[in-house]
Amino acid sequence: MSIGQVGASRGTASPQNVQSMRNAVATRNLTVIANFVRANPSLEAATRNEAIRIGLVRDAAQFAAVLDRPEWVRYNSLGGPSYSLRVDPAYQIGASGAWNTLVSSGAVSSSERSVISVMAANEGQMDSVQAYDNQALTFGAMQKTISRDGTGELADQMLAFSRSNPTDFRRLFVDRGWSVSNVNGKAQLTFSYNGRALTGAQLYTMLKDRNQATFWHAAMAPWRVA
Repeated sequence: MSIGQVGASRGTASPQNVQSMRNAVATRNLTVIANFVRANPSLEAATRNEAIRIGLVRDAAQFAAVLDRPEWVRYNSLGGPSYSLRVDPAYQIGASGAWNTLVSSGAVSSSERSVISVMAANEGQMDSVQAYDNQALTFGAMQKTISRDGTGELADQMLAFSRSNPTDFRRLFVDRGWSVSNVNGKAQLTFSYNGRALTGAQLYTMLKDRNQATFWHAAMAPWRVA
């Protein structure tokens, strides 16, 4: 069965749209392809298959990186969604232009710069977001986490951020479903999705569910773009 027949059988693609998809992939321009998929979400699978067929991407995980969406990855005996690392130096701590100023001002030493840069390369980038280990969610170069009960270092930092910068906190997180509260003296993060407030075990379970890709993106994207 051809790509066009698959699309037509599902009522999602006309021959004209399928040709537009092929034209987008033929440009081999990842931005063009990502924009096409955003405008034609019903053709995402067909676009991915065409990109793999012509050798533009290796597999579904690499295509997900093109769209900047989390993809399921295995981690030892566990697994969960994770965003691919971006190659843009703007997201890499070791390549930050701010180091020169910090070192010249004496705020950090050259050796400290080297150690932190190496550590960050192993741990993650500024926009790293994953949920494949034994925590509910892990964010950033320093790998701050939301634990299985909704608390953790990331929750602590978000509570402090919500108090020091309430306007930015609302814009970046509250308006995108995330909230933080003080529960029995501990900061706890909650994500609201389709009318449900999820924290702790519920949040952990949803993020680890391989059939909840739409939820992964909704819950993890705010951290990715913050």
